[in-house]
Amino acid sequence: MNNTYAYDATVIKDKAKGRWIEIFQSITHKLDDACKDPGKHVPDPTVTGGKDGFRLFKDAADTGAAYANKEGALKDGFSTLMYVTNKSFKEIIVDVAECLRLEKGEAKTQTREVAKANPKPKPWQPSPKELVERKSKLNNLWRQAAPLHKAQARRAIKYLRSRGIKNKDFSSEKDFRFHPAIWYKNEAENLCQAPGFIQKWRLPDGTPVNIHKILLSNKTDGKAELEKPKLQMKPTAKMTGGAIRIGEPAMGTLSVATGVETALSVTEATSQTCWSTLNDPLLRGFIPPQEVNHLTIWADNDEPDAKGRRSGQEAAYALRDRLSEERPDMKVVVKIPPEEGTDWNDVLVKGDRNLFFSQ
Repeated sequence: MNNTYAYDATVIKDKAKGRWIEIFQSITHKLDDACKDPGKHVPDPTVTGGKDGFRLFKDAADTGAAYANKEGALKDGFSTLMYVTNKSFKEIIVDVAECLRLEKGEAKTQTREVAKANPKPKPWQPSPKELVERKSKLNNLWRQAAPLHKAQARRAIKYLRSRGIKNKDFSSEKDFRFHPAIWYKNEAENLCQAPGFIQKWRLPDGTPVNIHKILLSNKTDGKAELEKPKLQMKPTAKMTGGAIRIGEPAMGTLSVATGVETALSVTEATSQTCWSTLNDPLLRGFIPPQEVNHLTIWADNDEPDAKGRRSGQEAAYALRDRLSEERPDMKVVVKIPPEEGTDWNDVLVKGDRNLFFSQ
């Protein structure tokens, strides 16, 4: 058996402590915005458009850790760089070692070729131990929550009514629940609790792999008074292709939108089943069930970003174009609210229901 030499991640991580910001700035310009103010939400460097899908943790100089809305927590600088650059762990560890200008042999350790049989998991592929922990946390949160038809879930119903969802009967919605006290970290990284409206995320085959949380206010019927009241847990599998399912397709027809409230607004106004993908990147990758032959995409009319791009519309048209190639027999329609900076929930709340049928 031949011996090979691989960089020792433990040694490199120890030497990188306190220097991750300069390492990021040296290796890639994609993290420049995030490096200016760790803890502040910035556009995801891997996504076209958007405003706040990514942030470095406040201790990023020491840990390199970050959070991406579409990927979840990135536990260290290696994971952050792998996510942003799309490079392998092997490539990133070499880049970091060279950036630190470690002397020859200083950060290397002798290993055997057999190690190649057990490659490091990608950031979205949890280790077996972490997978068990993630499943346990998801299951515990769900068990602690009440279905929306229960009396103790009235707070979630009040929130939805405040968003214009007046007529929806939630008694049959198996993937919606209310939790009385969800733990979260506030802007100061302190642990706090808030009531929450939670929803299951399912893959195209129906397997649940994550939970989306909308934290609710203790003062009003609306969302919690936080910069980011909507949170995702760590998924047990890559979320691409899936959605939050609200009802079932009817006679081959389905609608899809990004936000949960937007999807419910479509159903409120049109009686069509509408699912939620939560964000634009996941909308791009959405996979409709095989029985669907007519899909309506209810896109957001985003204001253009600094480069003139409209993330919501671009994602909707990207999904339409992909499906036209993959499933040419499917009819796909894109609908966009006429007013810039609005979504279909805004249209519903303003009382402009006729706009749902005018395009």
